[in-house]
Amino acid sequence: MAAKIKRRFVSVGNRAVHYRRAGSGPPIVLIHASPASSRAVIPVMDALSGRHTVFAFDSPGFGETDPLTAEEVNVQKMAAAYAAALDALKMPRCALYGTHTGACIALELAVKFPKKFTGVVLDGVPIFGPEETRDILKNYLPPFRPLWDGSHLPGHWSRMRDQVLWFPWYKRNAAARSDRAFSTPDMLHASIMDFFRSGDAYRKGYGAAFTYNVRAAARALNIPATYMARDDDMLYPHLDLLPKLPRNQVIERHSRHGYVKAQAAAIKRYVRAAKAPADPDLAPIKGRINRRYIDLPSGQVLVRSAGEAQTGRPLFLIHDGRWSSQMYSPLMTALAKKRPVYALDLPGNGDSDAPAKARPGVADFAHDAAAVAARLGLRSYDLYGRHSGASVATALAARYPARVKKLVLDGVIMFSDAERKRLAAKYTPPINVTWDGAYLYTTWLMLRDELVFWPWYARDDKHARAIDANFNASWLHDRVVEVLKSKDTYHLLTQAALKNDVTATLKKLKSATLVVGEEADPLGRYAAKAARLVPQSSHTMVPGGEAARAAVVTKFLDY
Repeated sequence: MAAKIKRRFVSVGNRAVHYRRAGSGPPIVLIHASPASSRAVIPVMDALSGRHTVFAFDSPGFGETDPLTAEEVNVQKMAAAYAAALDALKMPRCALYGTHTGACIALELAVKFPKKFTGVVLDGVPIFGPEETRDILKNYLPPFRPLWDGSHLPGHWSRMRDQVLWFPWYKRNAAARSDRAFSTPDMLHASIMDFFRSGDAYRKGYGAAFTYNVRAAARALNIPATYMARDDDMLYPHLDLLPKLPRNQVIERHSRHGYVKAQAAAIKRYVRAAKAPADPDLAPIKGRINRRYIDLPSGQVLVRSAGEAQTGRPLFLIHDGRWSSQMYSPLMTALAKKRPVYALDLPGNGDSDAPAKARPGVADFAHDAAAVAARLGLRSYDLYGRHSGASVATALAARYPARVKKLVLDGVIMFSDAERKRLAAKYTPPINVTWDGAYLYTTWLMLRDELVFWPWYARDDKHARAIDANFNASWLHDRVVEVLKSKDTYHLLTQAALKNDVTATLKKLKSATLVVGEEADPLGRYAAKAARLVPQSSHTMVPGGEAARAAVVTKFLDY
């Protein structure tokens, strides 16, 4: 039976390394292909985690792991980064597995650090000739740059489809046609989300595999090893290009059918008795926003933090709907100069797991946020929430008045019943993955149109907004990715806020409260009204921008 997978971060120097962990028993380490993440090896994790502790890392620059800072990235540097991560975890000798790019990294690890591993499984090693390598490096790895009109989204969707159909994907002819089964839309969605998480960093890590000398490394490998591939893998013929192997190393050729079972059997061959290491506590990296996962009974919640060493009272931030705590990155940096700042992805948003209830209310989100604060060891803290997050912050402060010392409500939702009903019907449409990838562009337009119409779906003169908004393509792309991470549940927080009448709860607040309204925000007009309902409150209007907002919040918290 597969064990539940947990996600973790470990600090390695000035880099955050993300990994998945499952099961109990002797440890096994898995390394994924490019441009994927540890998500891609979950089937192998599931096959092994019944009797083993399986660790699957995001390689440097992929998934949620920070890229290497070096201008030139090669397999040797990536292997060294892996070795450092294993040392940070205090990983004992263990079995090692890698596929495609991951096989190159695993091979280099086994050559350079043989005492760390009991054996290695190398699944699909690339052995390209000089001419083919030059052609691939020239054409296979185009730059990733978000474009102002969102056209990069369908463009990269097409590239992902073609990468399944042909190898290399840019040679669309009969000779290059792949024998692999075509991916379902959901499979393509998972792949393109991995690609979007990497951004342009994918080119360095992916490109490293094409320049790695597998034959030379194979000749230097001394530990037990299995080279393997499945018959529909474009690297299957490369098994014939390996040099003569020593007696403790073998080549296995498998059918595509039941291949996960073959992978697991090969890896088990090298498992030896050893105790898997515990997950280390977060070691904050100074001067940056750190990430960790908090385990709740209902699932894992991602938390960002900054200024952990500061001595001021902690500040806890709750994000708006259709977003995640990523929205607070600039604000966190500004506010963390005097105090520790924490921001969570509420369940069903960003990188957090789905909430326990199919239709959670504001009180449920507030309960989970309070539980996360408690797990962080925050007994007393200031609280900030924006828009839907302000509704959750209000409920949390009312429920736990002894914990919340000061409260900032930024953009309080106080629509009429008729407005709530209209918004609930149209504001958070379902995001359904389609065969053509059109949902990517639809999501882009939904979030972009919010900057020029209110509400975004009312595209007419009456609802036009003439504001100086942020149309930066990279910023908007990042927001689209945050929404798509939780495409099936992204609507729940907004819907809960729209169904919640905050009026009665505002009257119950005991914390000193600042109500903030932004001049260009459609919710700004409710600031004075909301403040009049709170016993100890004031309100202020800000011109817009995180710098002005940070100044107002800092002044209130420091007073």
